[in-house]
Amino acid sequence: MRIRVSCRRLPKLRQVVPEVKTLSLSLARDLAAACTVVAWLAAAAVQAGSPIRIQCIGDSTTVGYTDNPSWSVQFDFGYRLGLYNRLVAAGYSIQYVGTSPEPWSGEYGRPRFIGSPDLRDLDQEHHRGYAWMTADLVRSVITDWMAADNPDVILVMIGRIDFPYGTTSNVKAVQNSLSNLVEKIVTVWPQVHLIVAEITPFSVYEETLVQYNDYIRNVLAPSYAKRGKRVTSVDLYSDFLRPGGARDAIDGSLFADGWQHANPAGNDRLAQSWFEAIHALFRKKPATLAGVPAWLPNGHFQVRFAGGPGASYQIDRATALSGPWEVGFTNLTANANGYFELEDPNPGAAPTRYYRVVSP
Repeated sequence: MRIRVSCRRLPKLRQVVPEVKTLSLSLARDLAAACTVVAWLAAAAVQAGSPIRIQCIGDSTTVGYTDNPSWSVQFDFGYRLGLYNRLVAAGYSIQYVGTSPEPWSGEYGRPRFIGSPDLRDLDQEHHRGYAWMTADLVRSVITDWMAADNPDVILVMIGRIDFPYGTTSNVKAVQNSLSNLVEKIVTVWPQVHLIVAEITPFSVYEETLVQYNDYIRNVLAPSYAKRGKRVTSVDLYSDFLRPGGARDAIDGSLFADGWQHANPAGNDRLAQSWFEAIHALFRKKPATLAGVPAWLPNGHFQVRFAGGPGASYQIDRATALSGPWEVGFTNLTANANGYFELEDPNPGAAPTRYYRVVSP
């Protein structure tokens, strides 16, 4: 759903846009200015036939290693098979992206028992999972990955390699590594939805890992949300806890190797959590106008919209309907009642200013 708002400082009360269904409202100001609101229904690109391109970034857990090198436990492509099945069942068109060769490259053996459907047969065995991958390593190659993959959504599950056997005491350093990666992604590719995972536990409780997850949930994701960035988090740690258990109540039956890699039951839990996090991004109500646009006494332009409670919406801006568009001019989050307001403190000197509300 896209809504475009044309802010026009002209005594013209209607804008006719060829080949576009329009709903026009006009607001005159001192007989010398008007705001023409042009709205139409149009599905966002990711829902108009083009599949949602999903880039899964992480270490061996993203690859989906089980009890390698013996591989006696079924390989379900990590959480990716269960996530694919859920997204398709919900009506989504998706395409996994990435060119990691693991696990088929054979450094740690090759899977012997494959879950169904086999993602290779569907051209969906694409990801960016690599054994021993860290946030710093991802940051060093993310530019090339983004250029090759062009994702709409990035799923990041990274950090477990930094906490082996309790040897990492400097949690702050690991947090900074993740923060630096996220900052680079949101700065260079602001249009991408980034979901950061609170990572899964080892079979033995690890306090530093819990502190890392607390940072993701309580500091990292909220700080970017306040800046209007498309960053959310998902709790994967709790998927490995016994029902009603504390953080140290880790369910050892969900591990394929008795230590870190999930078995099919564990991966299915991860798939459900990832699905809910993705579905939350794309089930939004389309934005609609919720009032007459106005020029404020301070010269700002303001317009109110109604959307989905708690949903985020991207605002693009341009001086011509044909563009070029300032993509990601700002991102706004609807309140508990579904309302959000665009207030542009600097509409500019151009005779016309267009605003486009993009909701997936």
